[in-house]
Amino acid sequence: MKINFCLWLTLLFAVAACSTDESHNGFDANWKDGQPLSFAVISDIHFGNNVAEGPMVKVPRALKNITSHGQLDALFVVGDLTDNGQPKEYQQLVSVFKDKSCFSNPVRDLYFVMGNHDNYSINAKANFQNYLSAFNGGAPYPLCDYRIIKGYPFIMVSVSDRANNDLADISIGTKAYPKETVEWLKKSMAKASKECPGKPIFVFTHVPPRWTCYSSWAEYENGAAWCMQTLNPVFAEYPQTIVFAGHSHYPIGDPRSIHQGANPNSLRQNYYTVINTSSTTYSEIHPAVVGEGIHPTCYAYVTEGLVVNETSNGDIEIIRYDTYRNEEIAADKRWVLKAPFDGSQFVYADIRDVDDNPFNLELYNGGASPMFGDDAKLSLDISSNDVVATFFQATDDDCVFRYVINVLDAKSGTSVGKASVFSQFYLNS
Repeated sequence: MKINFCLWLTLLFAVAACSTDESHNGFDANWKDGQPLSFAVISDIHFGNNVAEGPMVKVPRALKNITSHGQLDALFVVGDLTDNGQPKEYQQLVSVFKDKSCFSNPVRDLYFVMGNHDNYSINAKANFQNYLSAFNGGAPYPLCDYRIIKGYPFIMVSVSDRANNDLADISIGTKAYPKETVEWLKKSMAKASKECPGKPIFVFTHVPPRWTCYSSWAEYENGAAWCMQTLNPVFAEYPQTIVFAGHSHYPIGDPRSIHQGANPNSLRQNYYTVINTSSTTYSEIHPAVVGEGIHPTCYAYVTEGLVVNETSNGDIEIIRYDTYRNEEIAADKRWVLKAPFDGSQFVYADIRDVDDNPFNLELYNGGASPMFGDDAKLSLDISSNDVVATFFQATDDDCVFRYVINVLDAKSGTSVGKASVFSQFYLNS
């Protein structure tokens, strides 16, 4: 028996333009040079938010787990460092990230960018720059930054406003990414392309570009999305761009969390790679897809992150981790970005691009439908007021997103009711 599921379906101009990796703000003890590039990405750590165990428990656990797989050249935290941008929240952050016991293996550099929540305070930028000076040799922490690490360019871009998206008003995006930020980004992208020819350009910013990864397609997410269009034209000039963005808290076990465009001349300006970085606080999904709402069962016990490795042949491998349970997510389906990084090797376009595919590329459509096992059965507990349906989980070659339960009229076979329930795939074991 098969079941169908949802469609795969600034800012201050304080910028450190550094072309070396000599300035280290992590832990250099027992550092071994000469290893391939390796870095981690987490997002939405939300110090000040006390859902379930709270960040003073969740973040140290996540750091311990994501650094347990080897030494890292860098760890990037992609926005929403705090819940409200308050001093006490930054103090908690600094205490955790300065604590060596929170790291299983050395991390040479730590990098942070502002998200929308970090702008909630009236002194938002001052708080960010002053408290994070602890990771910048005592100097004000840069809002935007450019670095080269082991021959690869890295660009960090902070958000300058508390807005969530620009769906209703595109001008909102220019508040989050004002003109001076966009101009700096253009210059930095050009510099990266020139200084590191043939290499991907790694970009870290809180809000994902529209029409890219899961959380940025209002057309496929019931009219809602966590995205902005302002930076799309900048990235569209460089297909070697790899953007890491958080904001949505959507689980990275969903294969739509990586996206590469299908049309280099698209009006959507999405011909590059964007990767959703999930959350280190709690998980969400897009609205109205299950009856439980955007916070399904056990959502508060989900933290996730990425480890990105340079392979021996120059490809880039992305490993997804459940940092709550220290388990790899979809170990048999690691994302691999193949060289050359010019768009010719894109394989992560999907059916959201079906109307924008002039070269008839193969578009991912979710693969085979999920399957119930031969021993699966439906049990019904019927009372005078309701019916509780219980059934075994199905399996899939990627993930089962949700179940749709139809109530049929026994005589006519027509549907007289429908309910949806989330599969909880993000809970892993």
